[in-house]
Amino acid sequence: MADVHLALPNGRVFSYPELTPSRLLDEKAAGYVGAACDDWLLFHDAGGLFRLTSPFIGKTRLLPSFDGIRAHDVPVEIVNEPAPSHRAVESHAQWRGDDETMGVRKVVVCPDGFIAAIFGREHFAKVALCSLETFSWSHSKHDRWRWYDDLAFFGGRLYAVTAGKDLLGFDVGVDGDTGEPFISRVERVIEGAPYGPRSSASAMVHYLLPSGDGALLMVRRRFPHAVGNSLERFTVFRADLASSRWEEVSSLGCDQALFVWRLCSRAVRGRRYPLGYQIFFLPDDCAGMSFWEPPRRRANHHAAVYGMFDGRVTYLLPRQPRDDGDGTVPVTWLFPAVATAREMRR
Repeated sequence: MADVHLALPNGRVFSYPELTPSRLLDEKAAGYVGAACDDWLLFHDAGGLFRLTSPFIGKTRLLPSFDGIRAHDVPVEIVNEPAPSHRAVESHAQWRGDDETMGVRKVVVCPDGFIAAIFGREHFAKVALCSLETFSWSHSKHDRWRWYDDLAFFGGRLYAVTAGKDLLGFDVGVDGDTGEPFISRVERVIEGAPYGPRSSASAMVHYLLPSGDGALLMVRRRFPHAVGNSLERFTVFRADLASSRWEEVSSLGCDQALFVWRLCSRAVRGRRYPLGYQIFFLPDDCAGMSFWEPPRRRANHHAAVYGMFDGRVTYLLPRQPRDDGDGTVPVTWLFPAVATAREMRR
């Protein structure tokens, strides 16, 4: 079973289920500004660069700044989805003058030697790619701008889920002249709900993650807009890629639990801990998003667990006055690789 850790904005790292801090990890996590998948924390580095570092074994990867991101002018095949309008294709120059509002919403380290990210604004984003060899970011000029909720690598392919529950599959090519990765094909594998504004009575976010038994899962988190209303609801779906539809999942099995949040999610299985039928989440995950208004009071705990059978929420790790730093750094899950976790327990 993969170990699970929780990093706080002040750099403290707690292990689950003991919820005990580690001074060694605290020193290595101090100063992080975000996270990627698995065990990577994101740091600012000199010259405007970013640095991905694992606090568990110290491995590091430098990433280029997004300031120089460029539009890759190569045709993209778009399948089962309307092609973008000419106006949308030409919108690259429009947002370049307003790129202070653009940001990185998700980073995925892919095993094929490239790094993918959701880059843009909440309702207006694209998938950007980076190769450590070319050390530059690019997005496809001819792909659509979409409202992405999450991004994941599964079964040798990059997938994204939109706010409307569309599941998109991305094929990645490599430029023969520059060595740059680029989006060559986008397929709407599953068509979700018709795109439109989120409900005024409740808000939803979707998390995308591979399961422990080889399926691609989407977790829908629904919660009311009302400030002070703690009612949380989660629904799990499995992507039936053969029939192009979402199938609701009522049980995860007694040896599997889901840990979700916008920057890093993982299905964890094993009999070491009583995890089955549970979804672990971060109560303040959506702070700062447009539907998180009016500004809500921060939760009293850093993490929580939702029971799929009874719908009950149990809160974990009470928030302390100095935990949040300046309030801009998120709490994050960390999942060291199985081999790394084994070494740490020796």
